Amino acid sequence: MTPNSLIERYQKSLNINFLGEINNQEIYLKELQSGLIGLSLIFSGSGMNIKNLNYAGAGLAIVTTPLGANGYEHLSSLSIVEPEIDKITDSIKLLLSDEKSTKEKGLSLRDETILWYNWNDISKRHISVLEKISLYNMQDEYRVHTELRPFWLQEKRVKRGKIEKTIRINL
Repeated sequence: MTPNSLIERYQKSLNINFLGEINNQEIYLKELQSGLIGLSLIFSGSGMNIKNLNYAGAGLAIVTTPLGANGYEHLSSLSIVEPEIDKITDSIKLLLSDEKSTKEKGLSLRDETILWYNWNDISKRHISVLEKISLYNMQDEYRVHTELRPFWLQEKRVKRGKIEKTIRINL
């Protein structure tokens, strides 16, 4: 959710629209296609922010906070700024000052997103991992021992015990 102080500062701007939640898919797609920058300002919580995929798919440059970038940190075209109003507005002003460069950044982000988040490629990588697992033989039994630790546990935002899972596949 966009902070009220940011909305108040820019609500009269001709080139910035604060849309809030849009439930109509047709309107949502129209607004995405007409934009230049997508804001993904997350100040608390966890998980991957799906709106980043929508913005990137539309070829928008994205300004986000470190929490908004969770799961997308490797995308080099993402503008990650500290969650401070002045730093956010400076980042937006910089992008608005050079529309051509900002459009190129958005298109680059779209290409990176397609590379990393294409389900066909994700499936191929997953199959490759499963094939490697199947090569590991231990007394006529295949064993996979993994530690399931979501990133929010790794970041110590939530304190929980270690979770382990063993999968045994008898052939």
